[in-house]
Amino acid sequence: MIFTTADLCDKLAFDTDVQIAEPIFRSFGSKHSFSGKISTVKVFEDNVLIHTLLEQKVSQRVLVIDGGGSHRCALLGGNLAKIALQTAGRASLFTDASVTQTKSTSYPSAYAHYTLTR
Repeated sequence: MIFTTADLCDKLAFDTDVQIAEPIFRSFGSKHSFSGKISTVKVFEDNVLIHTLLEQKVSQRVLVIDGGGSHRCALLGGNLAKIALQTAGRASLFTDASVTQTKSTSYPSAYAHYTLTR
């Protein structure tokens, strides 16, 4: 089943549990439509906890990474993308911090506010 943001807003206009993300994220994954239970992790310039979470076997989960908007280092890159693909239970990843290696890595579905190029 495919949903658009406008359709969801029309259907769930009075549901206070629905939140729509502002369109500040850039897509660099191969999937542009997804759904799943959301988990949020808050980190700052350290991706050890992200690594641990991506290694967990899950089913249709969306990981939102609150990286504090830092530009000083990337929280996601090629190695973590490989782990996310191998685990294969993530519906998508969102981060408001920097990511790298977006062109050379096949993320399943990922969105970032900032990207660093290498």
